[in-house]
Amino acid sequence: MKILNERQYRVTKAAADRFARSLQEFDQAATNPGAEPALHPLARQAMRGSIEGQWQALCRQLEEYEAERSTPCAELPVRSLDDIPEILIRARISTRMTQKDLADRLHLKEQQVQRWEQTRYKGVAWERLQAVLSVLDVQLRGQARRGPAAAAAD
Repeated sequence: MKILNERQYRVTKAAADRFARSLQEFDQAATNPGAEPALHPLARQAMRGSIEGQWQALCRQLEEYEAERSTPCAELPVRSLDDIPEILIRARISTRMTQKDLADRLHLKEQQVQRWEQTRYKGVAWERLQAVLSVLDVQLRGQARRGPAAAAAD
């Protein structure tokens, strides 16, 4: 799941730190065989792999959010209207605007923006999307294509 706000970032960071500590403890226990009952090497490898996989997934989410937050969002490709929700979220994060900031500018409660982003703006009226685009200073430009020629061009 994508990190959408600073609270989720802090929670994910704390979880990643816990997984990192678990990995260290797991590795230390492996060097001290008297500390726990002996595990079959394959079971130990599977357990460690599971912990490390979770830790790496959290680290990827943190890196993605940090990169998004630190990089100005100049241009993002729009292949279809389905891309707009992700563009709105990325634009908000890259401008370091919080969900509360966006809600305040739209004269809404923060929870409304949280719901919109969590559902990727599903069911949000076009007028509201236009207001969000305006507040975030996002302009959509491009071309509309139809028919078989459009499918061949892609």
